[in-house]
Amino acid sequence: MKIQTHPLIIPAKAGTQEKVEKKRPISYIMEKIVLFQWIYWIPAFAGMTKWWRGSAFYETGRHLKLGVLILTIGTLFIFTSLNVLAAQSSEEMSLSSSSFQKNASIPTQYTAQGEEVSPPLEWKNVPKRTRSLALVCVDPDAPNGNWVHWILYNIPPTLDHIEKGGGNLPAQVRIGKNSHGNRAYNGPNPPNGTHHYHFKLYALDKVLDLKAGATQDDLQKSMEGHILEETTFVGLYKKK
Repeated sequence: MKIQTHPLIIPAKAGTQEKVEKKRPISYIMEKIVLFQWIYWIPAFAGMTKWWRGSAFYETGRHLKLGVLILTIGTLFIFTSLNVLAAQSSEEMSLSSSSFQKNASIPTQYTAQGEEVSPPLEWKNVPKRTRSLALVCVDPDAPNGNWVHWILYNIPPTLDHIEKGGGNLPAQVRIGKNSHGNRAYNGPNPPNGTHHYHFKLYALDKVLDLKAGATQDDLQKSMEGHILEETTFVGLYKKK
């Protein structure tokens, strides 16, 4: 007997109808389960949330979260500050001049062949505990050993530079006696060859109890045990 089929329905192949009928119930059940889960959990979750927000545990949790947040921010701030301070403290004190580079020739105007005025000097990274600064200019290449050209002490730690000629030095700064026997700056005047002129800056933990006109030996004895840090800036000069 011939089976009548609808023109838009393609009959299943032999042996496949049973499989289709078995799959449909399983997929139907799964769809219902998923739908049931959404229908059940959304109100349940909403109810739990409402209960949680109204409970004392929720308020305690909020305070705990706020406390942890404040503690975290505070810790980060402290560590950042410590890192900045450590970086600053690790930087060494340095001395330089705007008129010549380190280990370069000193311009003639700062020598005995020129104006013989003191060169401009700048420094930075002075230690925090510094109470005063001292500055010495020495020529170690002189025929008789160290020849002192300039001595300054009791420079306030708030000062970070000396202008050309020392015009900005406050009255509290004392000038020592150099190897020329002068309480002043005397510029380079080497008898022969190229000499090295060492500008030495000392950071001290006290104000020196020295009268004006102290020699380098007097200064060294007074600074003993009180030097926090020191730095040297070298300039060269050969008589022209």
